[in-house]
Amino acid sequence: IEGQRQYERSGIIEPKRSKESRYRRYDYLDITSLLRARTYRAFGFSHREIQEMTNELSCEEVCERMQQKREQLQREQFLLTEKIGLLDARIEELETMEKQLDQVQIVQRPALYRLEFSKNGSISSDPELIRLFQQWQEYMPFLEISTGYRDGEVFGALAIREEYARLWQIQEGKYVH
Repeated sequence: IEGQRQYERSGIIEPKRSKESRYRRYDYLDITSLLRARTYRAFGFSHREIQEMTNELSCEEVCERMQQKREQLQREQFLLTEKIGLLDARIEELETMEKQLDQVQIVQRPALYRLEFSKNGSISSDPELIRLFQQWQEYMPFLEISTGYRDGEVFGALAIREEYARLWQIQEGKYVH
């Protein structure tokens, strides 16, 4: 009921009121508008976007919004597929870990971007680095914890594979190597 009232307040549907009972009476246009709005909602559009698409935008603009939503959903689908692949790899690692404890494996390290946030156990207090660290946490589960050794010092970092870094346009910079 509250959902219908929200659509009513935003002008998507405009039911008539019966004078005797004050009940709302919906006509064909209200029902089809409500169904269209519910379809938009099922695609993931916000209530504000639905209101705009229904009441304010031209067909061309609605089509453009739908194209943008399609691209967003494709990106989400890609990320979900990648997450499933990462989960499968972690499950396989855990299942075989005990069998490999006394073995040495040589594997090629993937190209990584590293955000070093710690040096010799001390966490940096640089505000820009803290901001980047917080931003990078949005990229979970695509991040890895990385420890690097250089010139007798130990660096703690978040690392992300190059192919995932491209998704978020991560580039080398002052703190990213």
